[in-house]
Amino acid sequence: MPSSCDLLLKSNQFQEWQTGLSSCLLRVVGHPGAGKTHLATAIHDQLEKSQELSVYFFCKSGSKDRGMTSDVLRTLLSQLLKLQKSAYDIAVPLYQESGRAEADSVSEVEQILGNILVSGLHVLHIVIDAVDELSDRSQLYAALQSLLSQSYTVVKILVTGRNEDDIVKAFAQHPWLGITTELIEVPIEMYIQARLSDNSTLVNSKLKRAVYERINHKVDGLWLYAKLLVDAIADMPSASAIERQLCQLPHGLSETYFQILERHAEKLTS
Repeated sequence: MPSSCDLLLKSNQFQEWQTGLSSCLLRVVGHPGAGKTHLATAIHDQLEKSQELSVYFFCKSGSKDRGMTSDVLRTLLSQLLKLQKSAYDIAVPLYQESGRAEADSVSEVEQILGNILVSGLHVLHIVIDAVDELSDRSQLYAALQSLLSQSYTVVKILVTGRNEDDIVKAFAQHPWLGITTELIEVPIEMYIQARLSDNSTLVNSKLKRAVYERINHKVDGLWLYAKLLVDAIADMPSASAIERQLCQLPHGLSETYFQILERHAEKLTS
């Protein structure tokens, strides 16, 4: 829903990050399922619509090309080269000088990015989601600090992640924004209501109200949990099936995932 991130985007922390005139970093914190990726996507989309220079990366633990700092920096560089011709003209000679087809080390990519920033871009926005999922994230901390410390281009970095001790320590000097229940409670309620209104099986207003109240009571400020519970209801073929599902809604994300796997297993064996 377009309004689902409004309160977060209107927060003082985000407004200062967006409108400030100097390089800065904002850290967005939230529990698993609280909507960090949803917010990161909304922010990047907003920047693109405003025609701001923006690059992004969504980290993923265990992924072949999304779980290392080198993956992050190479992807950000690749996006920047496509968006900014002047960046391409700077990077090509450095690639050729290295004698390799691509820069395959953190230090190399960091150097190329640094040289591009020295050329004096107007403002560069960098959005990185789920930094806590990187296996070598300490390297990313150092690289981001290096990008912020140069004085030729204004760099605005937004990172999301869980409140891990090393992340807190690495970004201690930078402001942070917590995705709290108070900030997203109303948007989640609106999301649940909209999804249930679109459910053609839920024609009985009393049942629809019962489903809404039951799901809304359970989600406790978790976007992902709300989505998965509503998805489970949407999969039910009849009102009676919805009533049965309502009596066995899972507790928490782990139990929800287990129930989803069970349903898929039943479909495969039937």
